Amino acid sequence: MRIRAMYAVDAAGRRVPRDERTAFRATHLRPLMDEFFTWVAAARDITPGRNLATKALGYALNQEAELRRVLQSGDIPLDNTRAARASQDRGRSQGVDVLRDRHACRGGGGDLQHHRDLSAARDRSVRLLRRGPPRPAVLAA
Repeated sequence: MRIRAMYAVDAAGRRVPRDERTAFRATHLRPLMDEFFTWVAAARDITPGRNLATKALGYALNQEAELRRVLQSGDIPLDNTRAARASQDRGRSQGVDVLRDRHACRGGGGDLQHHRDLSAARDRSVRLLRRGPPRPAVLAA
């Protein structure tokens, strides 16, 4: 629900004039992001083991700085696909690939299957994050 609320606020923000969008996001989106990352950190601390949920939570924590970039500019879209493309376009002009897997080759010579696997893992992580934190196990007496 937290992610859905962030998308709803961003959709409302698209109707705001471009020069006011950054302030709109700071007022309305920042508190939701703060709450989301607080929840992610807490859920990660109480989620035991190494499983898809812990990987998804770890991914969200590792990407926090990049995800918060939408608060710095009203022109950066919240959606990851468009945001990644926008960042890559800016990064390429400086000779840097932003938001790229650090193991991939700059010239596109990286392993295509590896990129597909990373994309599929990211998609699974997002689906898990949308479900919410795992429920604690109840031990029978």
